[in-house]
Amino acid sequence: VVWDLQSYTNYSASGGYDAYSIGTVSCNVGDEPLLWISNNNQHPVIGQSMYRLAPGPNGHPRMEMIGQSWLKHGFCALSQSECGPCQATSCSTLGVNCSDPYTASRNGSQSTLGPKFEVNATTGVYPYPPANPVYSGSTARRLRVPQSMVTNVPSGSTFFVEGQYVCPDDSPDDTGDASNNSSHRRLNMASSGAISSFAGPTIQELPAIASWDDLDPEVDLHEIEIPGEGTVWFGSRVFDEGNGTYRYEYAIFNLNFDRSIGAMRLPWNAAN
Repeated sequence: VVWDLQSYTNYSASGGYDAYSIGTVSCNVGDEPLLWISNNNQHPVIGQSMYRLAPGPNGHPRMEMIGQSWLKHGFCALSQSECGPCQATSCSTLGVNCSDPYTASRNGSQSTLGPKFEVNATTGVYPYPPANPVYSGSTARRLRVPQSMVTNVPSGSTFFVEGQYVCPDDSPDDTGDASNNSSHRRLNMASSGAISSFAGPTIQELPAIASWDDLDPEVDLHEIEIPGEGTVWFGSRVFDEGNGTYRYEYAIFNLNFDRSIGAMRLPWNAAN
């Protein structure tokens, strides 16, 4: 699990984008060591995302994913005790109840980040070494967000950052429970678009969409488990426009369902 999102780095804006990285602390809350072998495909990969809950059309709040990063490839797990009495192992595994930290700068090191498209989100399987296409600029591969989403934002906007570990030996098609591999934390954003501070503690074992109904009890949010394939979250919110019409806001979050989601179908009865 992501035990803590513990630091952040702001990078220079470029080409209409801001970029960030978040420090992560992982913890093995299972009952056997987790593989963490460098220089092959038997280690976790670490992704980061940013979300905004902000007034949309007619002032109604809308939950949106506004940015994501490429994937940090893990190497050499430390045996620290942030999350319990650590059963220390060599750095090729993360022992039971042991924690391992990655700083924000390490998670934002562009040369060590690999693309998401190579990773099977359900099994955690990926080729190694990862693809390494040419890149340039301060925002490439990092948690990149359009500047328009983080500057001159509507009053009442709320921002979240999220970290997720995908592990080949802790996956829905194996014996693991990867539905708890994502955690999130609320942010304070400066008017310049920079992260200024964290707002509250890390919300462990839940993706950022879980805070949507925490902040708005009228949201209808469901965690949907697809057996052997992963987890999808689906949320909706209905607003009465006061003129005989209603506005519907939907959000779908794919945690680790590799088949992905190609469309959403809504029942409709024109007679109503």
